[in-house]
Order: sequence, then C-alpha cells, then structure tokens
Amino acid sequence: MKAHSVELAHLTALDLDPARFAAHAAQAGFDSISLRIAPVAPGAVHYPLRAGSPALRNARAAIAGAGLSVSGIEIVSLTPALDVTTIEPMLACGAELGAKGLCVTGDDPDRVRIADTFARLCELAIGFGISVDLEFMRWRPVARLEDAIAVVSAAGAPNGFVLLDVLHLCRSGGMPADIAAADPALFRCVQLCDAHAQIPPHLDVIGEARGGRLPIGEGALPLAEIVAALPGHVEYAAELPIAPEAGAVDALARSRQRIADLIGAHAR
Repeated sequence: MKAHSVELAHLTALDLDPARFAAHAAQAGFDSISLRIAPVAPGAVHYPLRAGSPALRNARAAIAGAGLSVSGIEIVSLTPALDVTTIEPMLACGAELGAKGLCVTGDDPDRVRIADTFARLCELAIGFGISVDLEFMRWRPVARLEDAIAVVSAAGAPNGFVLLDVLHLCRSGGMPADIAAADPALFRCVQLCDAHAQIPPHLDVIGEARGGRLPIGEGALPLAEIVAALPGHVEYAAELPIAPEAGAVDALARSRQRIADLIGAHAR
C-alpha cells in the first residue's frame, strides 16, 4: 500500500521562517508544508514572498533541500470589501512555490455575496493551477461545516473545496456522520490534531485553536471515526500549534506516525 504524503501546517510553528520550518517538518518525518505568506489579521505573523524574488528562490531551494514540497499557502479572508484581483500576486507566489491550495476563511455574513467572491477567486486561482480551500471556524460567519458546504456548493467552481479542520468540526458541533453525508467531491484536504474533550477553562475557542491543541492520539477527538468517514482521495495535514514543551520534534514525529496509522486502518 502506497504511503500517504502528509503536510505540516505552518501554524504549528509560526515563529519559524520558511527555511527553518521546512527543516523542522522534515526532521519530524513530514512530506510537505504550508506557508503563511499573508497575515490572518493586520500585523499578524507571516512571511511575505514575491514571485521572482531572491527571497522566494532561497526559500524554495531550502524547502527542496529539506526534501519537502509546498502543498499550500495561507491565508485570505473573504470579507465584504475583498477585491479578489489583489490576491493575484499571492497566487503567482504560490504557483512558483508549487503550491496546490490556497486557504481562505469566510468573513462575510452575506451568503450570496461570499459565494460570488469565492467563485471569482476560484476563477482567478485556476489560472495558476491552484485550488481554493474554504476553512470554517466557529468564530467567523462561515462557522460550521454546513456553512462552508453551502458557500462552496453555491459557487460551483471546479477548484473550490471545503477545508476540514477536525478541531473546528468538533467544536462547532459537527460529527463524523456529517462528513459521510456530504458530497465527497467537496473535500480536498483535512487538517488533523487532537484536543481535550472540552475547551480548557483558561482558553477560549480562538486561544485553543491557535495554541491549545494536543498531539494526535493524546486527546479525545474522534479521529478514527472522522478519517473513516472521509473519501479516499483527500490529502492530510497536521496543524499542531501546541505548548512549546510538547512541541519538540519527537512529539511531532509521534503525531506523524499516528496519522499514518489512522490512514492505514481506514485503507484496510
């Protein structure tokens, strides 16, 4: 049975620049990485790269030297005011890096307008060979799996997909059965992590997502059931922004092995 390639998402160690993050991911046994090249909010940590620049060539060389590829770029917020043409330089950067996907978030409560924005961004992205993956998050207007499915389905773009983060699924009340009931063609990538049965008292939902996750297999999320409900074509990523003392390479390597075990059990 062919082993699945698994990505390590940049949020796992956002303090590391692309070259250092690639080395970190490779040491833990991952096959590819995503890169945060645009901020999640003004002033937030990111590593801007420009197509054709020496900085991008150096990053690409370092990533390839670590034996990895770039599977995705992050992150675009689909706001009411977004002009999708402003994302073209980011897509050009992603294409030069070899990225297959662009992660976006849903920050417009108008369902018709955001579906139109998503469709226009997909139309732009397809020219760069890039898919657009809409990630739902409990604190955003596109908060639940059904919200993301509605937007992607209304857009009807061949390169538009729902990005499934298992933490967001579970914290928004989603179940493995909800995945199984959806059109499998909607899913391209799933982000895995683990978490406590309930959000720890010292964290809110955003704090947990950005710094309170657990290594895979060390929490209470129904990961085996989620993986079993997923279609066989999906790509896997780990997004593990965990406490520094738990975030050493060996903890990431254990998570990488547990992902392989989960996929292998589903394949059988």
